[in-house]
Amino acid sequence: MKKILLFLLLLIDASPKIIKLFIKYNNETGFSTIPISFGSNKEIFYVQIDTTTCKSWIPSPKFPFDVKKYNISQSSTGILTKRSLEFEDEDGTVFGKACYDTIRIGYLELKHFGFGLMNEVDYKFNDYPQGKLGLGYSQQSENDFNLIKHLKKIGLLEKEEFMIEKDSNSLYIGNISKKLENLRHSECYILETNTLHRIYRESWSCLLTSIFFDISFLIINGYYVNSASYINLLEVNGWAIFDSSFKYIGFPKAYYNVFVKYFFNGYENTCKIFKDLDWKYLKCYDKSFVDTAQIFFIINNKVYPIFSNDLFKEKGNGEYELLIRFYKKDDNVFTFGHPFMKGFSVAYDYEEKKISFYGGIALTYDEIIQARQNQLYGYYSEQSFLTLIEVVLIAYIFFLIC
Repeated sequence: MKKILLFLLLLIDASPKIIKLFIKYNNETGFSTIPISFGSNKEIFYVQIDTTTCKSWIPSPKFPFDVKKYNISQSSTGILTKRSLEFEDEDGTVFGKACYDTIRIGYLELKHFGFGLMNEVDYKFNDYPQGKLGLGYSQQSENDFNLIKHLKKIGLLEKEEFMIEKDSNSLYIGNISKKLENLRHSECYILETNTLHRIYRESWSCLLTSIFFDISFLIINGYYVNSASYINLLEVNGWAIFDSSFKYIGFPKAYYNVFVKYFFNGYENTCKIFKDLDWKYLKCYDKSFVDTAQIFFIINNKVYPIFSNDLFKEKGNGEYELLIRFYKKDDNVFTFGHPFMKGFSVAYDYEEKKISFYGGIALTYDEIIQARQNQLYGYYSEQSFLTLIEVVLIAYIFFLIC
């Protein structure tokens, strides 16, 4: 009888299931991380969730910056190879060697899992994570180096998909379809990105002109901006990159002037422009403006708002950094980074090559046209306010009659 019970427990344990991991968010660095232990000594690293690379890495003892580092020679299960690795994503490039070791993620213990042990870094930013968990999309990815494909290979997943859920601040890996059945969503399909620069090949990305993903309008502080006026997306390769590890929202170079015009309308003297090697960015010095600023992306006729608390980061001494970057190169690329991605539950499906956003505010076509005509604030314009008064008066008269 005991043998039968043990056999049944083994069957249950080996069956495909949903893996749930809690995400820890660092307000200072903007990193969304989960704990993974490495090696026979079970050293815990809080690795950053990254959807622009499908491989994972942690720093080696040679890593040149002050972060936690992993010495694989002290793990009895670790194997360091001579194979060189180079990971390039939106943040920059890291260089190192391929290795294999036992890792523990949630309740799972995965033996001989492949990851990078990185020695050098060429990042655009000064903040460095304790490593990265690569959840990007790539058909060419090796099973042992890609967590999702590795779990499918060993029979723990029925389907290669995962979800980052906003409300529970959790990462779900596994068969999440039933969990999503009753949620409203807007989805787009991932297209092969071989025509792009190589740093985007493992990103969750799609053409902006795709019928599945149409970002034809932006609302910037109440002003409707038709993107086709600034970038003819039907004639060039306009792309949307979905990168939860990127601390900003990236805009194409062509949007810079129109964005400043509408976003800082009436507050031009309160902001300053800064430049670095790859970006233009802005800082603001007026708290009243910072408290009210907002932009809305309209994707597939659904509105995705980003409000002031997600648009600015306080730097001290009355300085607020706008978490939007403008490419200095002529790349027609929108990068939907953490300020956008954190506001929604997002599901990723390797097999159907699609990404779905949950929690967008659905508007009808007529409502979108009305908002456009009224520059969004029309709902709160004088006309709308009078309409509200009329409703209140009618209700009051009705109350007196009754």
